[in-house]
Amino acid sequence: WSETLSKVLLKYGYTQSVHDPCLFFKRKGNEYIIMSIHVDDFYVIATSQKAIDKLHRRLEHEFKSVTVKQGSILQYLGIEIECSKKDIKLGQPGYIEKILENSGIDLNRSASTPYSAKLSDRKNDKEEVDKTRYLELIGMINYLAILTRPDLLYSLSRCAQCCANPTQRDMRRVMRIFYYINATKDKRLT
Repeated sequence: WSETLSKVLLKYGYTQSVHDPCLFFKRKGNEYIIMSIHVDDFYVIATSQKAIDKLHRRLEHEFKSVTVKQGSILQYLGIEIECSKKDIKLGQPGYIEKILENSGIDLNRSASTPYSAKLSDRKNDKEEVDKTRYLELIGMINYLAILTRPDLLYSLSRCAQCCANPTQRDMRRVMRIFYYINATKDKRLT
């Protein structure tokens, strides 16, 4: 399918990226069309509505049946992309629900900040916790923080410094991040 689709797009003047064969682009005057393809889906098409309609007609001519889903909210690799004339917002509500469920936190608890200096002193804290579980929780937060929640990065970096020998206090710090995520699960990167 990939070869067939590539041939059709090349025929219509699109260029296939050398670095990512699933990325196609075309420039016509001042208008650009950029497409990301995954298996048999055009995951993202960034251009004007007029250009999308023209592409849709051409693909229908080639393949007879083409389904178009459009809207202001798109999903790409688990990231919800909400577009408006004013801004673009990125979020991961599905992932957040999943990690909150897997974290084992009390979903009735919340925190107004992801970090508390009161929990930062490790001097008298010797009681170790399950290192594998600690690393798993850090990994969940890391994926979220890197993609759409930079507000978590400082507290995450502080917790990640203790990955070699995490203690109960370190685990409470990680749980605080989850309480904060629970309180701010509707936050989006704008």
